[in-house]
Amino acid sequence: MSIVRKYLSIIILSILPLILVLIWFRNGLLFAGGEEGMSFYNLSKNLSLISYPWYDANGGYAMSILLPRVPFYSFLELFYKFGLEGYVLQALVFYLLMVTGSLSVYYLIKEIITPKLPTEAQKIIPFISAVFYLFNPYSLTQVWGRGLLAQMFSFALLPLFLLLVILGFKKRKFFYALLAVFASFILSPTFVLITQIIVIWTPVSIYFVYSFIISKDKESRVFIFQYSIFLIVIWTFTHAWWLIPTFKIAGQYFSPVSNNLQENIGTLLGVSPYFTLSYVIRLTQKFIIFTANTYGEIYSTFFFQAISWLVPITAVFSIAYLRKIKILMFFLILFLLGLFVSLGSNPPLGYFFVLVFKRFSFLQAFRNPYEKFGIVLMLAYTPFFALGLYRLNELTKKRFSNIILYLIIFLVCGVFVWPLWKGQFSGKNAWTKVPGYYKEADIWLSANAGDGRLIQVPLIGGDGVIYNWEHPYQGIEPGEFLFTPSSIGRNVVVNKIYYNVLLQRFGNFAPYSFGPDPDISKSEFKSKELWQELAKLNVRYIVFHNDLYDSVIGEKKTKEDFRRYLSSQRNIKKVKTFGELDIYEVAFSDEIRHIYSPQVKTEYLKINPTLYEVKMLEEKSADLHFLELFDPNWIAYQEDGTVLEHNKVFSYANSWEIKDSSSKIFIKYKPQDYVNLGTKISTYTLVGLVIVFIYLWIEQKRRGYR
Repeated sequence: MSIVRKYLSIIILSILPLILVLIWFRNGLLFAGGEEGMSFYNLSKNLSLISYPWYDANGGYAMSILLPRVPFYSFLELFYKFGLEGYVLQALVFYLLMVTGSLSVYYLIKEIITPKLPTEAQKIIPFISAVFYLFNPYSLTQVWGRGLLAQMFSFALLPLFLLLVILGFKKRKFFYALLAVFASFILSPTFVLITQIIVIWTPVSIYFVYSFIISKDKESRVFIFQYSIFLIVIWTFTHAWWLIPTFKIAGQYFSPVSNNLQENIGTLLGVSPYFTLSYVIRLTQKFIIFTANTYGEIYSTFFFQAISWLVPITAVFSIAYLRKIKILMFFLILFLLGLFVSLGSNPPLGYFFVLVFKRFSFLQAFRNPYEKFGIVLMLAYTPFFALGLYRLNELTKKRFSNIILYLIIFLVCGVFVWPLWKGQFSGKNAWTKVPGYYKEADIWLSANAGDGRLIQVPLIGGDGVIYNWEHPYQGIEPGEFLFTPSSIGRNVVVNKIYYNVLLQRFGNFAPYSFGPDPDISKSEFKSKELWQELAKLNVRYIVFHNDLYDSVIGEKKTKEDFRRYLSSQRNIKKVKTFGELDIYEVAFSDEIRHIYSPQVKTEYLKINPTLYEVKMLEEKSADLHFLELFDPNWIAYQEDGTVLEHNKVFSYANSWEIKDSSSKIFIKYKPQDYVNLGTKISTYTLVGLVIVFIYLWIEQKRRGYR
């Protein structure tokens, strides 16, 4: 019984996330939709998409930012192959992230905040901090409510990374730096959002500087400097597998966005009214909670407004501890920085933020600063809320016993975030189940499509769909997750050169959707008939979705409009039906494949999405067409290393003129070399760190402490 009492807080903090996960996944549904799509539906297919810097969907395009997910998803895939369903693995991941984040906050506060406080405070303040970290308005709307996996992983890694770094500082042990790096490796999906590098490193960097300044002896400062450099170096080398390719090619992919300063400032100014000081100080967000009434109009009532104000009001009472607990100054600095960034262009320092925003281009990734950086503010808030609540309870304890403490926790962490307890996210249904006929269709298409692509119809003008399933789906068009053959189904900006032509043909083209449109007036992709355009994409089958809501098609088009159009087309006929899916076959020459020559027969081997081996079966000059989106980083070279001249065909794809067809030809996406180099560096670093870790662990055990 004494053991239970001793670890009661840990037990409760482990049970609370379990309760949430059991509530959320009680019906065996998948958490899907929004910008994430269905990454847990088919983990094997998803892993094949994210493992390379070329994303094999929607015509193919450069995409290195998903590489941080590869180790974690590779581990998950092992269990998926053993038969565990995606929603089960997803539930386990969510639980582990919640527990990791909550317990990290618990031990962080216990380690550096409460040692000088009374015994009772040492027990209750870390517990309150952990509960508040999990159940607060920001967690509701921006961590779990947004449905972004990177934010969820940040929820776990941010306090854990800081905790381990601080332990290393305090105990003068590099051992904890190794643990911090291992933790960041395991939770590397955090860094899919490139802004999370700054988010994760900001608290640690501030702690470096803070500790250096308050240190009074040279020896301590030397250790802090050495420890900091050691941590930065081993972290960088450990994460080389995604850092190198991301910083080599991500700028190329995102340059149309990141280089448009005025557009980014416009976005910043446009969203800033939704996170003014009166909202940010309460960790709320105006649009989601109050304007859009995402969680109901009840949140605009006086009662719920009053509950939200309990957060800053309670935190104010922590001022009494500022002198007694010196480390609170670190959290105060972190809090003020988090507040400054989260407010964006809003007063009182919005003008200065815009100046900095203009001056440093990398900060333009924080166009929505509260969404991206608010989690730092949330972490900094936790000790102040917990200490303030404890102080308030002490002041009222004689009269009200512990009622004030329990009441505020109940209102803030229970009533206000009730949608979190129910599993209600972002005002839409995030819980879905893919109908069985999709798997049936995928099996048939995989057996018949060969190297051909699929196209999802009705073709949408943007990237979002709503499927009218028993448990509806709302989010990005998910064809790339649902089907094994490569799929085209949404506007991803870079594919507009052919996608807009198809939209015009179907009559639902909307100008300036997702930014400027390329000039397609003289497009070589345009053809007299639909089947000819689809042949240029190597699309062998059309998947017609009778389960799609007409409202998302655009330009007042309906499914019936698309159905009539398809029925009028030559060389296109319906060949199969699976539930609400009609499959149309597109008939064109078998000589047209993913890689082919109009003049001679060819054979090719796909080694992976970034490397192909091609053999010309006739010895004469010919053109070699490669039906992936044109990218200057695609190269074709012969066995002797001769690089062939790269051209564009059909206005969107790749082509090379082959003069010596006796040699094998290799088609390679050059950025994969960066991935290979980074992977080697990361692998060698991890092996070395494991050896060092084992050695240090044995040494500590030998000396009688861990």
